[in-house]
Amino acid sequence: LVPDLSRLAELMPPSGGVALVGGAGRAGGGFDLELPALAGRGHIQIAVDDVKVRYRERDLHGRMQIDLTLATAALPAGRFDLAGTSIALTEVRSPPLVGDEPPFAAPEAAEGGAGWWARIELPEGAIDLPPEPAASGHLRVRLRDSVPFIGLFETRRNLPRWVERLLTVHDLQAESGFAYADEAFTLDEFSMPFKKATIRARVRFGAEHKTGILLVGWRKLGLGLRFDDGRRRLKLLRARDWYAAQDLGPLPAASVTSAGGPVAMEEPSTLSTADLVGTRWRLEEV
Repeated sequence: LVPDLSRLAELMPPSGGVALVGGAGRAGGGFDLELPALAGRGHIQIAVDDVKVRYRERDLHGRMQIDLTLATAALPAGRFDLAGTSIALTEVRSPPLVGDEPPFAAPEAAEGGAGWWARIELPEGAIDLPPEPAASGHLRVRLRDSVPFIGLFETRRNLPRWVERLLTVHDLQAESGFAYADEAFTLDEFSMPFKKATIRARVRFGAEHKTGILLVGWRKLGLGLRFDDGRRRLKLLRARDWYAAQDLGPLPAASVTSAGGPVAMEEPSTLSTADLVGTRWRLEEV
């Protein structure tokens, strides 16, 4: 029995924007240790019927199943291989926000019943335990929709209509590299293909600053978005070339604005109302 999951909160990177605040579950498994080398390997399963998570000022409830695969060459070193680990989230809701847009109140889905769901697998992964915590690896994820990921950019209301319609697609698959070190959590080359579209991104959340680069492509259309803390910038022309040239380097302090600041749109004079209307019509007919 795991009586209080909040005790495990310190194992999650705070810069990732997700905090484990409560819940109880059941755990089982085993760990085999070899002497005298203290090398070990094991498998632990944790099932939680009502996990409580805080995601960007929203309190979420749901079910969680963790299948944890652990291997270490030397237990005292505190470094573990996580390859083969998986995490399943189902029936995720935010009770105070009934009627809100997904993922916080969702209709019946193809997997996991009502609510939002996701399954994360780690084909590669490693973790270093405190006092110098770090993690890195590669993840594959299948999820109900892309809303939580796009929510990291805090700008869905500013996106063109054709992009908003792409984000309503359900049952998506994605993959990405990830790393956590020096209080910064990074998703490197996140890629989510679906239909004739692709979402790509690079995101870094630090202790004090967050930076992200997003590319949404559909057929010949493309939209780029960059955020540096509260400053956001949309790129509508040659977005793919723009994305390839971007990096997550530090942003000068003088260019940082308060959270929720205005979105700057590059080359606005090159787009006409007729262009946008035509774009939306073609997508709706797909």
